Amino acid sequence: MSYLRAALVVLFTVSCLAACQKAPQGARTTSAKIDYVNGEVTIDGATVEPGATIKPAFTVKTGAASSCGIIFDEKNLMHVDENTEAYIDLAADVRSVELKRGMLASALRKLSRVSSRDADTFRVKSPTAVAGVRGTVFLVRVEEDAKTYMCDCNGILDMRDAKQGNARLVESAHHKAFRFTKTGETITRADAGLEYHTDQMMEMGLARIGQTVDWTKVGK
Repeated sequence: MSYLRAALVVLFTVSCLAACQKAPQGARTTSAKIDYVNGEVTIDGATVEPGATIKPAFTVKTGAASSCGIIFDEKNLMHVDENTEAYIDLAADVRSVELKRGMLASALRKLSRVSSRDADTFRVKSPTAVAGVRGTVFLVRVEEDAKTYMCDCNGILDMRDAKQGNARLVESAHHKAFRFTKTGETITRADAGLEYHTDQMMEMGLARIGQTVDWTKVGK
């Protein structure tokens, strides 16, 4: 191998390594900001104000009678209700929320993906259940460590329990809810009614990102 050829090989290798360091696999560019704040709200332990830009992976906590709205990539809104703690990662290939306690209501209208390996573009995990989201309006509430309420308000959710059982692909035009309950080592799923939220509440959230919902069609 000539000196020039060897030098080009080395240069190419170094360039590839540098590119890998700058853009790790599964990483994405995401813009996220605080839309509104009511009461006691912290991001990674620090108080925040409306309009503040936040990093794409963070822990949010709200106190009693407190809430906040988080908008990412302009057309996706998460409402974090009172007494909630969640770790949110908006930078990963499949964005995710680990909901430890409390309630999260979301209207997700612009979920681009980095990779096509997964059908889901967003996931919400609670102590007892997991929802794979494909662009939808939904609500999840951790009622207690052993019980989670999950509603597909409008769209498609891939629901299952934390042990990957009770799997069901849910398509809903107007609120289809379930409750996942853990008893001992067993998790069961049961139908549930419309609780904790209303059509008007979800419509108000959509309006904040310039969107509407047709309650007669399954949103996608």
